[in-house]
Amino acid sequence: YGMYLYGVVLKALNLNQAAQQVFVQSIRSAPMLWGSYVELAPLITEKDKLQSMHLGGHWMRHFFVAHTYIEMYLNDEGLKAYEELQAVGFRKCVYVTSQMALAYHNKRGESHI
Repeated sequence: YGMYLYGVVLKALNLNQAAQQVFVQSIRSAPMLWGSYVELAPLITEKDKLQSMHLGGHWMRHFFVAHTYIEMYLNDEGLKAYEELQAVGFRKCVYVTSQMALAYHNKRGESHI
């Protein structure tokens, strides 16, 4: 949890590369600490970077990847990731449903651009 707080401070100081590294360490140490994922997501701006991150094998990583796709407006990828989460047992999860609704909302906006 100390690594998470350290990452928040680094991010506030715009030391984003260092913050990314610290958040990854935090996630590997405490993979259920969703705050680390939420703070890390906006620092990831490229799909390749997201896919190459070494976050460990915990199942929370799948939620992070889906969340980050939506943050990057990669809505189709995000929807696919959330559909996969639904298929493995999170069908009734309100968070998954709301994130999918957000992705569909984003896609609707894309068609007007």
